[in-house]
Amino acid sequence: RLRCCDDDEDPYSFVPRATTDSTDDEEPCFGERVLHECWVRKRSRWLRHWRWRWFVLTPTALRTFRTERGYSSNEHPTEAFPVNAFCGGSVLSDEEVKATAAAATLSSCFTLQEPQARPVVMLRTDANHFILLHVAPDACTKDAHRAACQLVTLVVNAFCAARTNLPEYRCPGLIHAYEPSGAVGLRDRYSVGRELGRG
Repeated sequence: RLRCCDDDEDPYSFVPRATTDSTDDEEPCFGERVLHECWVRKRSRWLRHWRWRWFVLTPTALRTFRTERGYSSNEHPTEAFPVNAFCGGSVLSDEEVKATAAAATLSSCFTLQEPQARPVVMLRTDANHFILLHVAPDACTKDAHRAACQLVTLVVNAFCAARTNLPEYRCPGLIHAYEPSGAVGLRDRYSVGRELGRG
């Protein structure tokens, strides 16, 4: 869980980059355009300690560093998550942000807050894991994900149709809401790539 709060003592806890197009003087992060970056408080996965980390979001990855713009000095990120592992994104209204934060657990999400505005994006990494981000994936990432989701649905529906003989799974364009227990094995689910999962 990452969290930035107004009562953080560090006056430099918020250093957001303006959400404008990149200019020539902006340094890329591992060769990619930086969509958003700022200081955040991040809780470590194993020791559960809160630490300051420099958060960077690019079109393909979410990374954290120990120092501000650590990528400019070839610093290795403390953590990196591929954007293509996220199952979607949407900008939440203020009411949705409050509702999502109220329903979230400490282990399931993190939030980013800025002093002026707090646009937030919710990304799902698996069935029960939601992440709140400041910016949505760009159009190219969303298009690639949409195509992957369509392939996922077709493959999973084909397995379900063959193994259950239920006619519902043979309907073109069907987005299944459930899968019978054991119909799709773990090996089958990952046979066409990392994106394969529930539609």
